[in-house]
Amino acid sequence: MKQPGYSLIDIGNSGIRRLPMKYTLKVLQCCLLLFGILSCDQKDLDDSGPTKTQESDGGSGDEAENYDDFDKVDILVVVDNSKSMEEEQLRLSDAAGHLVDSLIDPPGEWNVDSVKDIRFAVVTTDMGMDVDEDFSGCDSTLPGGDKGEFQTSSNGDGCADSYPDWMETSSENQNEDTMADYCGCMVQVGTEGCGFELQLYAAAYALQRTDQKDFLRGTSALLAVIIISDESDCSARPGSDFWKHPEMTTTSPDINTYCAQYQDDLIPVKDLADIIKKKGDENGKMIPGSVLFAAIAGVPMVDACQGNGSQLGSCLNRADMKFVRAEDAQGRGYLKAACVSDSVDPDTNEPTTEASPGRRFVMMAQEFDEYGYIYSICNENWSPAMDAVAKTIANNLSD
Repeated sequence: MKQPGYSLIDIGNSGIRRLPMKYTLKVLQCCLLLFGILSCDQKDLDDSGPTKTQESDGGSGDEAENYDDFDKVDILVVVDNSKSMEEEQLRLSDAAGHLVDSLIDPPGEWNVDSVKDIRFAVVTTDMGMDVDEDFSGCDSTLPGGDKGEFQTSSNGDGCADSYPDWMETSSENQNEDTMADYCGCMVQVGTEGCGFELQLYAAAYALQRTDQKDFLRGTSALLAVIIISDESDCSARPGSDFWKHPEMTTTSPDINTYCAQYQDDLIPVKDLADIIKKKGDENGKMIPGSVLFAAIAGVPMVDACQGNGSQLGSCLNRADMKFVRAEDAQGRGYLKAACVSDSVDPDTNEPTTEASPGRRFVMMAQEFDEYGYIYSICNENWSPAMDAVAKTIANNLSD
């Protein structure tokens, strides 16, 4: 497969200074009060959760010109569509509906406004393989797999045969009563996809497709990228030797550990983070707080590995987050799981979810700092993760 490439631009961290918008607004309030324009009973700002930030001019301390206030959100969900994800997609269907409901009608105790302008699109982790033989779910005659294309069909029971490229609700297109149900259907993309999941690459590539640019609404909209997968990220660097190592054959006993063995052939996480932060525009600006990243993936169900990117400093040092090879009875290698669900499949008597260490998802969340978020896919209830994402979105939108 010739994977469509893009320029990966290295953006340094110098010159960016985070300034919480709530402080900027409070200064403005004080000025208005001084001139008698604002009344003293003006509603105070909510301090919960990360809030919008502004760019600096390179470290001098002077603020650059303001960007538009965010008043809408574009949500891109990347769904693992490999054969192990049937139970997880059912769980995701409920979670996606919960996310949308929480934005449209947030609980009163959150003290946030309803989000009325939402776009919601779905892509899969299937980006194909550059090989000459067929692997599980990977058709060598279809290079590129789904190529980051928005998914419009659903495998969900009671769902329509097809949906638009994205669902949306706005003042002109009010779908508030049906939006959650539609989004819950859209994420049920089936389990026939390639077993080599390129989750982060799929997100970056989907944002760069010129035929999907209309989904993104520039500086007036937040972008939230949410990845759901029980496997480690295998985002191979285009043009690398990743697919050419001796173990890349259907008869190899180590094919299930292949991605872990050749991490050096993967696209650096920071490069992918920079592309996502600029909403796929390699020449665009990175506006801190304009893009949120979240993953429900293979991490232990402990505080050290769940939460904002700024809280995950010790996660990757844990023994259960290392890539450790084990063998089954037939001598085939596999990676020891980072987490195992408490629930058991009644038909197989096996855990419903076992997930490989999602090390690169943790690294990506750390790149996004307080605007990154990780939650274990082995949890039975994903509502806490969706609540965290919804509150972060709502806190970063203008009133």
